[in-house]
Amino acid sequence: MTRSAQVAFLLTLISPSFSEAEQAAAPLAPEAPTTGTATPATSAERGSATTDPAGQRYGTLSKTAEPETFEINDPMLAPVPPPDRIIQDWRDALEMVKNQSSDYLLAQANIEAALGRSRMALAGALPQLTGTATYGYHLLTSEVERGTNPLTGEPIVQTIPNPREALNLGGSLRIPILAARTWYDYATSRRSVEQAEITRDDAQRLIVAGLAESMVTVVTNERLAEVTRVNLAAALSTLGLNQRREQLGAGSAVDVLRSRQEVAQSRAQVVSSDEALRQSREALGQALGLSEAVGLTPEIKLDQLRADARATCKENTDPLDRADVRAAAAGAAIAERNVRSVLFDHIPTIDFVSNINHTTNASIAFVPTTWTIGAALTWRLYDGGLRYGEKRLNRALLTQAQENTRQAERLARIQAVQATRGVSVAQASLSIAEESQKIALDNAQLAKAKFINGSGTSFDMVDTQSTARQAQLDVTVKEFELLRAEIIAFLALASCDL
Repeated sequence: MTRSAQVAFLLTLISPSFSEAEQAAAPLAPEAPTTGTATPATSAERGSATTDPAGQRYGTLSKTAEPETFEINDPMLAPVPPPDRIIQDWRDALEMVKNQSSDYLLAQANIEAALGRSRMALAGALPQLTGTATYGYHLLTSEVERGTNPLTGEPIVQTIPNPREALNLGGSLRIPILAARTWYDYATSRRSVEQAEITRDDAQRLIVAGLAESMVTVVTNERLAEVTRVNLAAALSTLGLNQRREQLGAGSAVDVLRSRQEVAQSRAQVVSSDEALRQSREALGQALGLSEAVGLTPEIKLDQLRADARATCKENTDPLDRADVRAAAAGAAIAERNVRSVLFDHIPTIDFVSNINHTTNASIAFVPTTWTIGAALTWRLYDGGLRYGEKRLNRALLTQAQENTRQAERLARIQAVQATRGVSVAQASLSIAEESQKIALDNAQLAKAKFINGSGTSFDMVDTQSTARQAQLDVTVKEFELLRAEIIAFLALASCDL
């Protein structure tokens, strides 16, 4: 049998009847691979791929009712199973973040801690009322003669101490009249509360940004997993065609070995893409405050995700208005006040004091109840260098806070520029992918026409079709990357409120 006759016989087995130039010129539709290939476009279709019960390494090819269609069965074509927990919409994700995200809960706890420290600072400027009560009982006593009884002539013996038990009640009141440093430190503590609130705002921005990026990453990795399965299905199809050609005498063992090598490479890509998908789902779970993988419902639209993120946050234009920059500036202002706070410690304090006491151990020379009022002036003239050391420490902390502020400003400006540039890069990548898709589709049409006319090989036809499918899915991935870059650019300077 001549080579032309072999090719003609092969066409009757694997190809539909084509109508001359019309079939050759027809555009390559984004047709799904044959039954069981990697087209899990939606989660609803997961698990629909037919697995090979025998578990063969390279899959099998079995003719269906139509002579031109082949069914590819391979266990690795089955998509990654969805996780147990699925996010339904953006609001559902935000609610989980508020209730379970450690970053958000820690930010809220920092505000409560700042409020507690502020109340403690205020306590030093408010009146202090103290009550005391003591009870005593003498276990050891002695007897002393206090003369004789004039009537009986017997000695008078008195037990000392008398009485043996005593109850003392007391109370003191202290009202600050002049407490300069206490008042100044309280004002500083209120600024610490404001800083904690600004830090909470920045934490919310980072939480929303991380959540949106994690959700887009999950969708992107799902598409990449689909791409690798499409490549594997195409490689299996090419392997089957070359094996059939070798059986008919129209192919060689070299083509079969090359096809097996491509199948092995495609399997490695499937394994790596599946692991990337699992890790992205676990990262989404961590962003939500969970220790398990979390997936997304197929009904989530990424365009709606972008709109929801914009609705949650408010866009800013100046990098210096970003929450982390304002928090760093607030920290520098607090550090500067702490340096001046030491100066107020040189001013004396004046307190109004009042004490009242009552005892049951009354005697002729002792008044059982007393009440005094007065004023107390306290002036610490020398403290061993404590104030000097505190001032030196606060100056060093001020320098650190100022440098942190400048660093935060530089970082905000750079991140804003990078985020804006990332959108341009994603747009350029998408344009290149679309151009590559057009070239791949034209190349696939040309290879199909050449194969129909007998001047091309089945390997070229299947390989170009696989490239075209990959280019089509690559465009989809680049669209997701553009959406991700737009979300990151928006949230780089935004302020969010959960």
